[in-house]
Amino acid sequence: MPIALWLGTLGGRVSMAVALIVGLGLIRAADVRHQQSVGVQKERASVEKKGNEVDARAQTARRAAEQRPTDSLRNYYRD
Repeated sequence: MPIALWLGTLGGRVSMAVALIVGLGLIRAADVRHQQSVGVQKERASVEKKGNEVDARAQTARRAAEQRPTDSLRNYYRD
């Protein structure tokens, strides 16, 4: 019963309102942090995927360059 009597006072109501606002603020801050972490994970996955695509193209180009004979450009030079 003492808590009910304390909440009946002006100080009790004000402190309960402040506690409620602080609690809602903390919940909102936790939600924002969670949403940011989800965004970071999506961005990391996107960067990793793009890096793998670039690496695959570079490997294909490297293999194609290694298959050419070393004197393949000799026909284009005039002596």
